[in-house]
Amino acid sequence: MIIGTTEISSRSFASLSPQGEYVFLEANPSPMFLHVESQTGFPITQELVKRLMN
Repeated sequence: MIIGTTEISSRSFASLSPQGEYVFLEANPSPMFLHVESQTGFPITQELVKRLMN
């Protein structure tokens, strides 16, 4: 499902967990993941910026 959603919405990346499970946070052009970032401490914004800059 995540791969199809990524293709249909013309997104350039999606993710799988280290356990091989699909990870899905947002599928809109203005993602609202800051709550997840603040709750988990994982630097989602920083990682997205790194990927977009490469």
